[in-house]
Amino acid sequence: MLIPSKKSYSNFLLIILIITSQSTAASSSDQKEISYQEAASYTHLLWNNTNQQPININLLPIQNFSGIPIEKRSENTEYFNHGKIPIEIDLLARSLLQSSYQLRLKNKMAGDYQFQFSLEKYQLPHQYAPDDNIWQEYKDEVDRWLDRGVSSQVKLTLNITSVNKPTLPWSKSILAQLTQCDLNKSPQPLLPFASNNKNLTQYVKSMPAQAFIAANNYLILEALKYLRSRNEFATIEKINGGELFIKSLRTHFNQGDSLSVHQENNGQVSSFPIGLVEIVKTFENQATAYPLNFKSSHVRVGDKIALNNSEQFQQPDYLLKSKNACGMVKVIDAVGS
Repeated sequence: MLIPSKKSYSNFLLIILIITSQSTAASSSDQKEISYQEAASYTHLLWNNTNQQPININLLPIQNFSGIPIEKRSENTEYFNHGKIPIEIDLLARSLLQSSYQLRLKNKMAGDYQFQFSLEKYQLPHQYAPDDNIWQEYKDEVDRWLDRGVSSQVKLTLNITSVNKPTLPWSKSILAQLTQCDLNKSPQPLLPFASNNKNLTQYVKSMPAQAFIAANNYLILEALKYLRSRNEFATIEKINGGELFIKSLRTHFNQGDSLSVHQENNGQVSSFPIGLVEIVKTFENQATAYPLNFKSSHVRVGDKIALNNSEQFQQPDYLLKSKNACGMVKVIDAVGS
């Protein structure tokens, strides 16, 4: 039997330590949190109604892993600090997405991407009351609860997958934490299709709802940053000798531009280009290009040309009117996060 030397054993421990520290660092860097008035600043974003083309998406129902059930019932604001999650939470998510003016929900048609939110954590500011008898007992403790300054936490994850536009699966999580000191007197206005729901107008005044709004708006911002920074692709429609005839859906080409070529296979676009083409003739959203550093035989009809991305994501400002004055607390600008 071989017995490792002290030196090799020490090196083995060092390798384990390095791997463990790296994995710990990676996992901790993925954990994003916003708390108190930083989180409150995401409860009402002042979206810019820009001229950018909206991104077409399909929205799946929220996945609930929080341990607190979603239930259909009519209640006042006070109940939602103790009780179950209202079924209108999906309606709230749809309203928040469309309030951005940059996302268009497609209900009966396939969009470009598919969005799905997952509710990972839903911590109420007061002890959870699973039935109405317990809730009636808790109502008498509301004043004492407010004095304690406990918080509500919502952890939300957004997953984006491709439908009509090629993209790798994208996911991001956020934990939003609010206390009654951080409640926004003017949370994100509901769009007309949601504002007529009386239960939802009560819910958005509660602490868990505003933590949900903050988490949701944060993830919408991150999704737009990601999707707006991605290259749009034109398609090679025809190959004639050394000439490539290409076409885009809406982007116009500029003569003299050098653009990268990506192979397409079963709906997946390669991450790395095989070379560059130069645009030599243009006509609105069509162009003729020549290969610069590869042979035309290396590409085929259907391969993609990455277009220069001219759309810049515009950060919105926010509106925060604190409902409860709990002392002087610095408001952290959402734009800088």
